[in-house]
Amino acid sequence: MIDKEFQDLLFKYFYKTASASERKALFDLLSQEKYREQAQAIMENLYNQEWEAMEDVDFNRQEVLNNILLSYPEKKIIHWRRWSMYAASVLFVLGLYFFFQKDQTKEVMTELVQQNDIPAGGNKAVLTLGDGKRVILDGLNEGAVLQEGPIKITKSSDGQLTYSISPDEQLTTSYNSVETPTGGFYQIHLPDGTHVWLNSRSSLRFPTAFTERERRVELTGEGYFEVAKNPSKPFIVMAGDTRVQVLGTHFNINSYAIGESVSTTVLEGKVAVGNGQMQRQVIPGQQLTVFKNKPSILSQDVDLSQVVAWKDGYFCKKSIRLEDLMNEVERWYGVDVQYQEPIAAEFVVKLRKDISLKELLTILELTGEVKFNLTNKTLKVMKTRT
Repeated sequence: MIDKEFQDLLFKYFYKTASASERKALFDLLSQEKYREQAQAIMENLYNQEWEAMEDVDFNRQEVLNNILLSYPEKKIIHWRRWSMYAASVLFVLGLYFFFQKDQTKEVMTELVQQNDIPAGGNKAVLTLGDGKRVILDGLNEGAVLQEGPIKITKSSDGQLTYSISPDEQLTTSYNSVETPTGGFYQIHLPDGTHVWLNSRSSLRFPTAFTERERRVELTGEGYFEVAKNPSKPFIVMAGDTRVQVLGTHFNINSYAIGESVSTTVLEGKVAVGNGQMQRQVIPGQQLTVFKNKPSILSQDVDLSQVVAWKDGYFCKKSIRLEDLMNEVERWYGVDVQYQEPIAAEFVVKLRKDISLKELLTILELTGEVKFNLTNKTLKVMKTRT
């Protein structure tokens, strides 16, 4: 029999009406096997009632079933007649997909204060000025202004920094840098109008005024760029030895594996990518990965929504491999992920980043594929035994 109080909590969570204490109560209950079974039964019932809602989603029914959890190298295919065997382990994730698929603004969750849990990251970064002074940006009030010669630096809103040049003043240039820590995210409006998003564990070094023939910046980690057009001054991003040159475009650079590879993905316009040994053009929908000791790889028809999901506040928007998700978890929650054994799984889920680590792990454990043990800052990942 379904516990009515538990069912009410589950529905409140789905429809975004649950308070912080109700969310805590729900996930405390979900740590018990009997409530996991009830959640699976509720989700199976919802699945049977609301499958028609998937008509508007841009992939079909069989594709969803085939990709909810893929096991490698066996390439398991889930056929509809066998769906009932898998429903209990995946419907909770599928239900979250329905929930997050709704085009409604989701309020940022209040950090859950509970034992052995880690809250989501947020707008955190450190600004280093030309004289070496370091400013913790999340400690500044909105509207705070810093002055560096003729350059005005304003914390224009939470998580955003805007550079502007005061008129009629002698223009001198210095270099600033913005660095995001583990669990950090920040946006920078450069003095030329270029908009940059920085992912966690990333940094951007840039001049306070672009006075040279080119606009050159340096990136570590991951950044998304919407470059202001200026044909007379190409915009250049250096990520280690990799050079990305544009005139005005939207693109993402992932250089977390700097020294090994740098991936450039174009959403609009085109860029030229080189590393001293080669140069190639990349157009929208393509991703070029440049390696240090082997030939580069140009991928076509890349899932752009997944590449920039982090910029929009998501771990993923359609599907994600366990390994890729755990890499994000390390950077966002500041944990050390350790695999007890090789595990290859993929989840179809639209999952925001503004949830606590305990919530995320509970959701993943409900698939029946993986389980976790969190001790201090060490997260052990194990395969669920059947």
